[in-house]
Amino acid sequence: MNETIEELKEELRDAKTRLFHINSRMSELDYLIERRRETMEDIEELERQLKSQKGEM
Repeated sequence: MNETIEELKEELRDAKTRLFHINSRMSELDYLIERRRETMEDIEELERQLKSQKGEM
């Protein structure tokens, strides 16, 4: 029985470690998604400015 408890504790530790790594990667993904959104907004703004400049010529 003690062996089973120890095995379960080890599996629980392993699962918590995997979850920690997954959460870390998700934070990286969230950052990249936000940067992508900001970059797309920058592109849209630059395209608007370019269109506006062409209209003034």
